[in-house]
Amino acid sequence: MRHLAPEQAGHVATRIVQRTGGWCAGVRMALLQKCDWSQSIQPQQRVDTLLDYLQHELFSSLTPELTEAWRVLAHLPRFNAELCEHLLGAGEGAQHLRTLHALGCFIEPWNDSPHWLQIFAPLARVMREEQWPSARSWHRRACQWFSAEQDWRSAFEQALLAEEYETAVSLLQHFNFEHLFEEQTVVLLLRLHECHSEELTLSTPQLIGLITAALLFAGRFEQAAHCIGQLSRFMPQPSAQQEKQLIARWQMLQGWLMHLQGQMAPAREYFRQALDELAVDAWPARLLCLSGQTQQALLCGDLELAHGINREALCLARAQGSLLFEGLLELDHAQVLEQRGAPARAENLLLSIEQLLSHRAERPTPLLGRIALRRGRLALYMGREQQAADFFCKGIEDCLRSHDKRVLYGYLGQAQLAANRMDYAQAFERLREAERVMQQRQIPDTVYRGALLQLSSQFWLQQGRPQLAQEALSRVLRHYQPPEALQAPPATVELIPRIQYLLILAKAYMHCEEDLLGQLEPLLKQAQSGGALTLEAELHFALAEVASLQQQPFRLIEHRELGCRIVQRANLDGVRHQFSLLPSNFFPEEKEVFLASSESFECASVLSRREQQVLELVALGDSNRQIAEKLFLSLHTVKTHVRRIYTKLAVERRTHAVAKARLLGFKL
Repeated sequence: MRHLAPEQAGHVATRIVQRTGGWCAGVRMALLQKCDWSQSIQPQQRVDTLLDYLQHELFSSLTPELTEAWRVLAHLPRFNAELCEHLLGAGEGAQHLRTLHALGCFIEPWNDSPHWLQIFAPLARVMREEQWPSARSWHRRACQWFSAEQDWRSAFEQALLAEEYETAVSLLQHFNFEHLFEEQTVVLLLRLHECHSEELTLSTPQLIGLITAALLFAGRFEQAAHCIGQLSRFMPQPSAQQEKQLIARWQMLQGWLMHLQGQMAPAREYFRQALDELAVDAWPARLLCLSGQTQQALLCGDLELAHGINREALCLARAQGSLLFEGLLELDHAQVLEQRGAPARAENLLLSIEQLLSHRAERPTPLLGRIALRRGRLALYMGREQQAADFFCKGIEDCLRSHDKRVLYGYLGQAQLAANRMDYAQAFERLREAERVMQQRQIPDTVYRGALLQLSSQFWLQQGRPQLAQEALSRVLRHYQPPEALQAPPATVELIPRIQYLLILAKAYMHCEEDLLGQLEPLLKQAQSGGALTLEAELHFALAEVASLQQQPFRLIEHRELGCRIVQRANLDGVRHQFSLLPSNFFPEEKEVFLASSESFECASVLSRREQQVLELVALGDSNRQIAEKLFLSLHTVKTHVRRIYTKLAVERRTHAVAKARLLGFKL
């Protein structure tokens, strides 16, 4: 691959390894096939070399019965001795499996399971791509076995592979919302819906609910809206109570559609109405409504309300013994902790739930993918970049397999990591890949455009290109202000304030004459009042950056110090590093950089002993009355000392006095 550019060669090598599973002979054969690996969309791969290899190395040494058995197993996602007995004959199937295993016929554990096996994935993929007329009958028999075992998801998958679509639809009666979190369920539902008529896939309210949930998960909002509308075909219901429950389920689905589209007010009302009517046994729908309400409270900056709703939902999930729903709700909980500036607590929480989920027989890939992405974001906040890179890679892989629209945040995380290394070419390449995947999956602009432009603008500011940032941010901000006034996507609750402060920074770099510090302060107060500690740290640093550009050293020192305190207390080193990449870089190693910015520092008067005592208490945050009580002085005398301190230090505010005194060497 030396003829390729280094960056392209790296991507090609990665894709070859992914397709071959790192199998050395497979890598060599992939290169011998001379496929155009440099293309993003590959033509049908030639597999002649690989098939020749299998014929020479495997099939020629097997009996016809074992060859047929191996081919059957290669068409199954997973198998064990009991399934082999059913498929290949009682008394023979298990023996065939043992013989093939002993001969080393590319049989390995499935998902590290002690009970299930699979054929090495690259070889299984090749066998499934080959035309084999007998495959349908084997899948039909496998469907029968999985149905008898009440493994409904696997039975459903085998029915689809057997092209027994009516059987597949009949098996969906055993599904509920929890099945959506299991391996490939969403992908299989989407495939069934895309390939067959609505009369088949939307024939019951329960099917409509499942298909709609899969479409919402994948970001296909127009199709989801159409499916939700199909519920009207089942009105009226036989009884008033049944009709009330059907309407409540419609309200839950409609609420989630509105919520994901950024329409806060109608979504909130739909969730409220659904919760008022849903029966006790409809707890999955109730949990989904509560999760939606939690995310809405987060988007409004009301962390207390979000925490309260989330606790109610978690109690209900645990009472029902639903580990999958508990995992989904813990993601909301982790987002609350993240906003409160507790990334380490959020990370421990997600680690615990991931370990519990990993013990399940069926790997809940969609849920684990989202957990990996959230853990990557938390690691990024805490400055653990290698850990973040691993999580983002894992999350992207799982989300792509599950058709999850949140794969976007894996690419955004990778772009942020590249920018942290000042590799902006790679950062923007990751953003372009994110946009390509979103467009390929036909996901609406409202899901990804704002987040992409926000991060792009952050990179442009770091590169000293504020005009580009100002234009993009002004354009995207209009979508989140009246008259459109959309809400940010649920996974980026801080998106709007970030766009707002980055736009102010862009104006500062362009030497705008507006009161930019005054525009940032309401955002800071809003973050402080809601307890959003992470956002508060970012806004302090944004204020410090603007103060630096406007040559206001006291404000710079004040906000830099306040931001650094939050970073140290909340373990947010990644936030500090992000702002250190901005042009002014107000994190100098030596304090003389700031001393030089104000000539008045050199002529500051020496404070008296009593004034130093007053200033020490001011630094502790005491009021004038508290200082008077501690030093046994009158309130008037304390005020006089404070005025003299201001005069001698040439400042006008208490925080400025403390910051300047520290720069002058006072031990406060």
